[in-house]
Amino acid sequence: GLIDLNGAIGLMLGDNIGTCITAQMASIGANISARRTAWAHTIYNVIGVLLAMAIFAVFRDLIQKTSIDIGQQIANSHTIFNVLSAVVFLPFTGLYVRFLEWIVPDRGKEKATGKTKHLDPRFLETPVVAIDATIREIKEAADITRGMIQKAFKGFINEDPDILDQVTKDEDQINALQEQVTKYLIDLSKKDIGADVSSKIPALVHSINDIERIGDHAENLVELAREKMSKHLVFSDQAIAELNELNNEIELMFFETMAALDHNDPEQAVLIMKREERIDNFTDDLRASHIDRLERGFCLLQSGVIFLDIISNIERVADHMNNIAEAITNDLQ
Repeated sequence: GLIDLNGAIGLMLGDNIGTCITAQMASIGANISARRTAWAHTIYNVIGVLLAMAIFAVFRDLIQKTSIDIGQQIANSHTIFNVLSAVVFLPFTGLYVRFLEWIVPDRGKEKATGKTKHLDPRFLETPVVAIDATIREIKEAADITRGMIQKAFKGFINEDPDILDQVTKDEDQINALQEQVTKYLIDLSKKDIGADVSSKIPALVHSINDIERIGDHAENLVELAREKMSKHLVFSDQAIAELNELNNEIELMFFETMAALDHNDPEQAVLIMKREERIDNFTDDLRASHIDRLERGFCLLQSGVIFLDIISNIERVADHMNNIAEAITNDLQ
């Protein structure tokens, strides 16, 4: 009886604006994902309030029709406001995401320094959210190592030392990410977490270790490329074609791994395991083809040693992604 519906709706709208201040303050000093989330909340609420004010009379009349009890009307006003705001924004979700990326740009500082994008310490108070953030961070790291393998192959074939140097810098970043993800998971394990979350932590630690080892293999490819350049070794067209085909296979496996991580999808993980078997069979064929070239004198012995080392490193890369697939299939469900 102390406040009528008009006043109650006004307070409700003001309360939605007030929560924006809390979100903005909480995002100070946080990572880019947290800052974008804060702005998403702020802009969403401000636009929703402006729309409600623009059709205030219609909005009020709609609320009045939901109940004859003023208390229920006030409660309904909050629910209907949120539902209508969601309905208005839903068709523009993609545009809204791009707008947020534009107003809160990632200037590359996080990537350049190895700073994590998703591991907010505040998530540790909500273990399920922390696990999800860790999986997204591991996916980011997997994408970095995918780029490292691609750069290593490109630097090898084109004999480009600048590209090879980029791989070495990326390796430093992956090492830093591994340390930070591992520390984050250790901090999470110290919290009051249930058995379901606790069982996932070792699998995630092993997964980020697998990603770091992939980075090591990319660095091995760089060393092989530098040896090829320093010794002026020549590879046959057939050998280069086979390496390109192997590179295509491993890149597809990377994309399958990132997709499986993105959705924590065991069915996608099965595709990764099948790809690993295909790569194993393919590398066996490459070794046989290489031995045939050696016997026929189409390949230099020193070039052949490097060729075999490349194949072995890619096999190990596939093995590490297979480990991640097994974690997704078993421990992360």
